[in-house]
Amino acid sequence: MTLGPLPQITSKPRSVRYTGFNWYDHRANAIWIGDVTAETRARIVAHELSHFLIHVSTPYGWLLDEINDLQTRLVSQYCFETYQRQPHRTILTPVYEVAVRLRAQDARVTSLAFADLCERFVRPWSFTRYLENLLEGEDLPEVAAATHRDALDALEWAERRSDVQGWPAQPTAPPFLDAYVAQADRLPATNFMNWHDGTRFQFGAKHVFEGAAKQLERISQLEQADFVGGNRPDYWALWLFAVTRLGAKQVQSQRDYERLRDTFFALCDLALFVPAGRLYGQLRTETTIWADLQPGWRFTVAIDEAAKLGWIEDLERDIFSYQDQICSVLGWPSPREFLKIGASQSIDSPEARRHAQACSIRLKTPIAFIDLDREMNRADPPIAGEEVRTPVGRFFVDHFPLVYRSDSGEMIVRNMSGGVNEPLHLLIVWFLARFNEWVMLRGTFKYQDLLPDRVEYGNVFGNVKTLEDFVNIIKTVHPIYTPERFELV
Repeated sequence: MTLGPLPQITSKPRSVRYTGFNWYDHRANAIWIGDVTAETRARIVAHELSHFLIHVSTPYGWLLDEINDLQTRLVSQYCFETYQRQPHRTILTPVYEVAVRLRAQDARVTSLAFADLCERFVRPWSFTRYLENLLEGEDLPEVAAATHRDALDALEWAERRSDVQGWPAQPTAPPFLDAYVAQADRLPATNFMNWHDGTRFQFGAKHVFEGAAKQLERISQLEQADFVGGNRPDYWALWLFAVTRLGAKQVQSQRDYERLRDTFFALCDLALFVPAGRLYGQLRTETTIWADLQPGWRFTVAIDEAAKLGWIEDLERDIFSYQDQICSVLGWPSPREFLKIGASQSIDSPEARRHAQACSIRLKTPIAFIDLDREMNRADPPIAGEEVRTPVGRFFVDHFPLVYRSDSGEMIVRNMSGGVNEPLHLLIVWFLARFNEWVMLRGTFKYQDLLPDRVEYGNVFGNVKTLEDFVNIIKTVHPIYTPERFELV
């Protein structure tokens, strides 16, 4: 059996949104707060919460959840089937590197069993991770060298080719036009920006997330630094590009600045309404191309139209109509079309219920997950016997991510139903996210590698007192989750 091609994947963790020693990881559904001062903690938390809220309330965030679910299933099933076929042998890791080496040494792999496992699990996993890097605009050689055709191949794997069971049937997207596919080899998969030091880099969704979060955390007073920026292109490049393109010289007052920033928020939001994946791919039309799907390209195209429209007047009142005008010109489906699908989807998972609730809130209050301060200051009508909360406040009660402070080992979890066992689910999600990453790209592991340290489990969970208690739970799920099952090549 001949192994098919594997896209190049750099062996580093991806799609973790870092801010110094702080980050939000959608795979682990966790916010990590590093050793920060009390004065900066509120700003850092606001930044990371912005990542979480934008993730859960946009089609792009849901696409990442689809990809993550698919990757988790692929890794677990690869390990399960390997164990079932050879229960007394170790699994060679990192699995992706093993597959690359075998293919490089001999196109006809001597182990037909491994070739079968690779074709069914490792190959689609590698294409979905490659797709993620292209969408994010990661600073990697394989991303810089990728074309539209490379991106379309990866997207096809994520949307149609996986045989992983458990995915609900969804309407399929129309095929891309033959005329577009014919020229796809000549078009770069990511757009490029120039930084003020002369470097040139590709950009994508991570710059949209970081740009929006950086502006959200800043004090809303006009400062000269707002038009100069910091020294990190991840955080500042998109904002500086926007203020230049939208006319920063027109800012003469605090109100002008607020309108400019609100326009930036509206464009960042629109860039993440991508018609891709099993849920939202149905919104693609026959004229859709890759540049309509990659958030970096989308932002670039949308801002050209925004420059013609001018700044938004009132973000809360006008965001949908402003975005609709841009979508009408570009032939994009409107955000309301996405949100209606998201709010009514019937997929049964914690992530799907979270996304559906976020979409329902946004249909009524479009900026609910964009301008957190404004939304949290709203007043709900009182409900007898309940604390008065905003829709976003109630959303937090239902779906707040795991929060971990690495300086103290403090872990904050939500209790979804009032039972002592529910918060443990958040820690299991964290463990599986690290397990998948380690097995595919790093190699063997210790439990300490996959779990936060210094946590006093007995103060957080009702049925787990120590790390050893949690490890025993993991071991009882399946033997593959023990370090002894894996061997480094």
